[in-house]
Parts: sequence; structure tokens; C-alpha cells
Amino acid sequence: MKAMVVRAPGGTDVLKMETIADPTPGPKDVVIKVDACGVCFHDIVTRNGTLKFGVQMPLILGHEISGTVVDVGRDVRGFKTGDKVATVQRYHICGSCRHCRMGKETLCPDRKFTGDAGMVGGYAEYIAVEDDNVAIVPAGVATSVNRSRAVSWRCPLSTTPTTRASTSECWRSTSSGFNV
Repeated sequence: MKAMVVRAPGGTDVLKMETIADPTPGPKDVVIKVDACGVCFHDIVTRNGTLKFGVQMPLILGHEISGTVVDVGRDVRGFKTGDKVATVQRYHICGSCRHCRMGKETLCPDRKFTGDAGMVGGYAEYIAVEDDNVAIVPAGVATSVNRSRAVSWRCPLSTTPTTRASTSECWRSTSSGFNV
């Protein structure tokens, strides 16, 4: 697949189109064909080196992702090929530490965010994300709008598998889009 890879911090010139391996799903992963990915301030400070904590280069930026499910891992329930989905900003959290149980997943000591931890980001054709960080996009809502706007969803996804947020608890936001 094609992806915009950052191998070292710097200006926009460090964004390089590369061909890398397609992601394969782990047991809990949903593989998504990226329709759109927002560009936010987090992406900029990760790319230029201002943000250092948790950043692992080389990396693929982008965490405001919407797209279509193309594959699922063996333990995934609730998603199937063809589903329209959107992600939250993370790839993985433990779901059981005190921070996760209090709804403060960004403080989880086991956290991995999309866009700043290795080759898991939305500036690519595909991404694999753990299923508890993905939400179904309601029917009738596009996962890409036009060339310059990307749809992302802010979803209070539960860290407990039995209380996953419904899409009615999600709200839409838009940001400048990046299309590969």
C-alpha cells in the first residue's frame, strides 16, 4: 500500500510517499480502507518534533480516520467487511487500569495512539485498529465528503466490551482532509 511516512522530525518535506506492506489483522484488529483522514495540530507537532512523548519513528501520521472495513481479526465481533466506520485517536489501550476505568484512556500506561506510535496511522491506504477504538458510521453519512473535507467522529467508546457506545452517542466534526 501507499503511505506518507515520516522517518525523522522536520518540516513538511519529511512527509514521504512510500510503498509499505498492507496491514494484517491481529486477533482484535479491524482493517480499514481509509476514505479520509483529518489533519490536526497533533499531527503537526508530531511531525515537526515538538511532541516527543510516545512518538516512535518511523511513523504514519493521522488519527481522525473514516473508511470501510476490509478485514477483521478472529476475535472481532460487531464489525464485518463493508461496514462504514470511524476511529478514535488510539490504536490500543488496556481497558482495565484505573485511568481506563475512569474514562481517561489517554493516561493509560499501555496506550498506543494512531499517528504517533510506529506505522499505524491514517495517512495511508489501509490501517489496522483494535475493535474497541472503532465505531460504525450511521447509514446515510458519508465517510468522505469532498477533496478538502474529511469526516471524523468523536465517540465516547467504552473500554468495557459490554458497554460499547452506540453511534447515536457520537457526533460529527470536520477538519482539513488528507487523501492518499
